[in-house]
Amino acid sequence: MLTRTGVMLAASAALWTALGIATKYPELVSAGAVCALMVVAALPWLRRLPHFDVELRLSAPYVMLGNPAQAVVTVRNRAGRRSPSIGTVALAGDHEIPFALPSVDPLGSRDISVSLPTDRRGAYVIGPTRIVRTDPLRLLLRQADYGGRGVLHVYPRMVAVSALATLPSDDEDGDASAFAPRGGVTFKELRPYVPGEDWRLIHWKSSARQGELMVRQNVVFDRPPHVIVLDVGVEPYAGDGFEDAVSVVASLCVAAARQGFPVEVRTSGGHRAAAARGRGGAVDVAGVLRLLCGVRQSSAGDLSATVAAARGAAVTGIVTGQLSARDLHGLSMALKGGRLTTVVCLTDLPEPSGKRLFGAYVPVRSVDEFAAHWNVLARA
Repeated sequence: MLTRTGVMLAASAALWTALGIATKYPELVSAGAVCALMVVAALPWLRRLPHFDVELRLSAPYVMLGNPAQAVVTVRNRAGRRSPSIGTVALAGDHEIPFALPSVDPLGSRDISVSLPTDRRGAYVIGPTRIVRTDPLRLLLRQADYGGRGVLHVYPRMVAVSALATLPSDDEDGDASAFAPRGGVTFKELRPYVPGEDWRLIHWKSSARQGELMVRQNVVFDRPPHVIVLDVGVEPYAGDGFEDAVSVVASLCVAAARQGFPVEVRTSGGHRAAAARGRGGAVDVAGVLRLLCGVRQSSAGDLSATVAAARGAAVTGIVTGQLSARDLHGLSMALKGGRLTTVVCLTDLPEPSGKRLFGAYVPVRSVDEFAAHWNVLARA
């Protein structure tokens, strides 16, 4: 493959040769022949590519916005001779990241650490490793892809905040799911006795009927989920308001999960993700954060309709930009009297006039201001 310099040299060779023949000027023909000979002489340099095995490993499959991330490229030389240094190597994919590959010993290997950009949230494909060979005059190049790919998830920036308030469970005894942690007061089921368990949990009547020892399994009932709706509209936000809104949602999800609350996130664009309680009672919000990695603004969708579809008053929080009086009225109707619903607005304007039928209205200008303001409100 010709480089830009190679294309110019080949074109010069053709032009000078044609002009020399047309004008019967042998010097031009000679100059054209020299240019053509230079291009032909570069071919042996690209006759073969290095015999490499390349492995790509990410230091972590996910990282928070702005935190360092690295890829480790392991290059193994399968040839019986030392490989030359290669100055043009890149990790292809969504980002092309150039780096230099030093010489590798015969049948040896070398690890190269490459810093990955994390200045924008998203899910980025890293790899394969693209090795480019050129001749000394950089007239021709030959490239080949080695190794596999990896995906780096850059999570939104998160800050430490208190969890939102939730409505009590409709079931007085709670919802005992399959992964509810043991040791509470809610009876879930009878199960066979396991040696070492407390004999006080044995249910003697059931044991007599079953012919084996049966124990009562008590669990901690599941807490009601945090349902958070993110407005992905274009008009409500100015500047970096949308990025701050995504960070607010991510921070609230992590805060809820740390307190053992299941989490569900919905966007006005129709996307949704949930994090339920897993084995041991922990709530894994990785799926929710992956959704927030790739969420983008869209003019399609309606915030009030999304809130209404999310069971209205069951919505725990709404994160949006500037609300008009009409938007405020639409949310109030969709929430159907959500007394504990918190609406976070990324704006520097005060609350619009009009009656609202929900809980707190929190206007802030950034995610840091939200953390400072909301933590004070939550402790009050």
